[in-house]
Amino acid sequence: KLVLGYIKCNIPFKEAFFIIISAWPIALVMPFKSGDLIKSLYLKRQNKLSFKKATSSIVFDNTVDLFTLLFFTFLAFTFLSVQLPYKLYFWFSIVAFFLVLVILIAKKIPSDFFYSFKVISLRKTLFIFTLSVLGYFISFISTYFTFLSINVEIPFLEIMFYIPIIVLITIIPITISGFGTREIATIFFFSEYASPESLLSAGILLSFIIIIVPSLISLLFMKRFYDRLFAQNVKINKKSIT
Repeated sequence: KLVLGYIKCNIPFKEAFFIIISAWPIALVMPFKSGDLIKSLYLKRQNKLSFKKATSSIVFDNTVDLFTLLFFTFLAFTFLSVQLPYKLYFWFSIVAFFLVLVILIAKKIPSDFFYSFKVISLRKTLFIFTLSVLGYFISFISTYFTFLSINVEIPFLEIMFYIPIIVLITIIPITISGFGTREIATIFFFSEYASPESLLSAGILLSFIIIIVPSLISLLFMKRFYDRLFAQNVKINKKSIT
């Protein structure tokens, strides 16, 4: 909602929630969140925002999101002296390089695919980043109590440092929505606090909360979302025929 507002596309919070939750299943099954493009199509047809500018808002949002994950990941490297396999260091470096490259060149690219980067000021970007940090901090609290619910006690700081790494690992398109990789990563990083069986249960429970529950909720909204999407398409087709 904030990002769209900053590019002069003001929508109510209710509408922003509706778009996100309705597009949730497609965004999950597509690699690297490419399914988010369905949001761009919806914004174009329902909110009269060009597809390129709508996509730029999604790219901007995901870039801030990834920067937030990297922020917590680098905290882990600094304060916990994390020793990770070289392949993971490689992936983190690739992601960080890509994000920095996007930030540096986005303002100079004439395409509207980077429109959000051009018009959103640094101050507004920092505000969005702060909200993203707070959002992830709340998710860490949720994860902490999720572990406690199955009698797995892990220090909160460990969760705050390792969960972002696990999230980054699940972004790698090895499995659909990170199923399997999330559980393996949970066992790997928290092995000193519980048995593999308990950690596997925790990983499955996290997947259920993060993936399954929102997907079930999205079923309540998807029909209305696609009715709006295709109804607008029908109107466009009728106009083109006439």
